[in-house]
Amino acid sequence: MISRAIRITTSSTVLSRVLGMVRDMVTAYRFGASVVMDALVLALRVPDLFRRLFGEGVLGASLIPPFASLLDHPRQAWRFLTGALLAAAVAALGVVLTCEAVCLWLSFGDLDEGQSLALELTARLLPYLIFVCVLSQLAAALQALGRFTAPALVSCVLNIGWITACFAGPSWTEGQANWARLLATAVLVSGAAQVGWLLADLHRAGFRLLLPDQAARDLLKRSMWSLLPVAVAIAATQINTTVDGLAAWLFGQSGQLETGAATAIYYGERLFMLPVGVVGIATAVVYFPTMCQLVGQQQLDELAVAVRGALRGMWLLAVPASIGLMLLARPVVGLLLERGAFEAEAGARAASAAAAYGAGIWAFAALPLLVRVELALGRPRRAAVAGVAGVALNILLVVGWGRHGEQVLAATTVAAAVLQTIWLLTSISQTIPLDLTRLAPFLTRTLVAAALMAGLVISVRDRWITPAPAALPLIALIVAAAGLHLVVERLLRRVLPDPPDPPSPQISR
Repeated sequence: MISRAIRITTSSTVLSRVLGMVRDMVTAYRFGASVVMDALVLALRVPDLFRRLFGEGVLGASLIPPFASLLDHPRQAWRFLTGALLAAAVAALGVVLTCEAVCLWLSFGDLDEGQSLALELTARLLPYLIFVCVLSQLAAALQALGRFTAPALVSCVLNIGWITACFAGPSWTEGQANWARLLATAVLVSGAAQVGWLLADLHRAGFRLLLPDQAARDLLKRSMWSLLPVAVAIAATQINTTVDGLAAWLFGQSGQLETGAATAIYYGERLFMLPVGVVGIATAVVYFPTMCQLVGQQQLDELAVAVRGALRGMWLLAVPASIGLMLLARPVVGLLLERGAFEAEAGARAASAAAAYGAGIWAFAALPLLVRVELALGRPRRAAVAGVAGVALNILLVVGWGRHGEQVLAATTVAAAVLQTIWLLTSISQTIPLDLTRLAPFLTRTLVAAALMAGLVISVRDRWITPAPAALPLIALIVAAAGLHLVVERLLRRVLPDPPDPPSPQISR
């Protein structure tokens, strides 16, 4: 059942995101909002973009439909997958070698200490791209086989390696720059471990390395032709947050923003991606194979039912998450990050970015699903056009207003995500009987419940929650607010029930 797969994926993703939160706490403690942290954030942007791009979608979205079509012929499926793995590894190696050459060329320029360190760390982290590209293929194959746990948990390996390096740094060497170098090495080791884990799980599912024959190569070529529009479609948000981070670093280097701007954007992004990953990406990953099957069977009515159900479940959690982060970003950042080298001023800047990003969680969470609906319908170019529009809008806004602060940089990405969401909903509604008016009762209930939740949060926050609060009062407020939202929404169902839908489809095993 889809619901069971979502529970597995969501619970695994929650564990991974919790470890990611611990990782951010440890990193903030060690590096604060320093020049070294800004350099590390910039160096992480390229591999992090590829990790999100491929690990959360592009190669997987291109691989799942043809791979799923071969599952009745396992040896042919293994030949296709082997070819995909080899192609991904070779392509990634080419990108890495090219980027390393660029880094070497730039290193001969007149660089200050921060720029030199950023370039060095970028060069150290680039090989992680190879692991990312292979991981994406392995994860997509496991998802097509109905094995969701390992792909959802595999990022825990990276988080554990990262946390270990942060703790071990002062024992092995001195200075933040050397700790950052150790951290880069830990990322590479963790990448190798991630690949090993997924390979072992795929082997248990029956996978064997078989050289691709001509039929597998032809199918792989056809799949790769669709890669570019899929990349633009799925990666729009990741590209936009990368633009935010790069702009923050450049504005910081030019003196238009203070040192630590890139760090503030990084932590703001990390906070809003927690609910987006748990709610949005997990739902999209689970639904995608089923949506491909429904399109293949020409069951567009059932596809519309599945999409509406996914949007209801997603927005039931994403809307209160949006409001919660907007209202509680400052105390959340104070609780999680303000210790060690991470001071209150840096916390206030990170919180302003997080609050701005929070306004768009409902849109950020919907985008992975909506893009995959277009991909399942065989229309990657439509999804790509929406992605290009979002990226173009963000770049224009960043160039025009980005120098006014981290909060403005974050707001530009929210505007782009809202545009992309509306665009995709309109496009999909023209093809399948999505009938968004059937979501009106649900949206009314959710917004009323969210308004009451916001009133509770504001009244309690202003009286008892400080910018750097104790854990228990803040956690109690978050739990109480979430509980109030869910209870009110459920009670309102008696007054505003959803119109009945046919039974949701099942995942094919």
